[in-house]
Amino acid sequence: MSDLEAAFREVEGRLDDVLRRDAAVIAAHGVSIADDSARTYHYKNAYLVWSHRFESRRARETDIQKVAVAVTLVEGDVATVTIRRRAEIFQLGKLSRWENTVENRRPLEEILSEGLAAVVLQAIRAGEEAAARVT
Repeated sequence: MSDLEAAFREVEGRLDDVLRRDAAVIAAHGVSIADDSARTYHYKNAYLVWSHRFESRRARETDIQKVAVAVTLVEGDVATVTIRRRAEIFQLGKLSRWENTVENRRPLEEILSEGLAAVVLQAIRAGEEAAARVT
């Protein structure tokens, strides 16, 4: 095992522990959780990735309002977590009539300290607030 993989495996375990601890709180807010990680090497991914997608949907008259937050850590940079939030308003089968995407990078230790529930729910709220301003 390379030093990069060993570092990733250690951090992957820490993130998994925080997610296990916070999953019930996240789900209690009506947010679904999907594991999009690439935890093994194969021809489609050269790097290991810890990535989870958190999604909130609700009806908004004839539209659907969706806020998705992806929290991602890549093998080559285990000190930094990328948080990508995409809020959109759409009708099924149609292009989004509004969308807003924000991406930022935060130190891993900050995410572990705050907890995934706080980070994810704050991003979901920010997306919902941005969508609320759309008429």
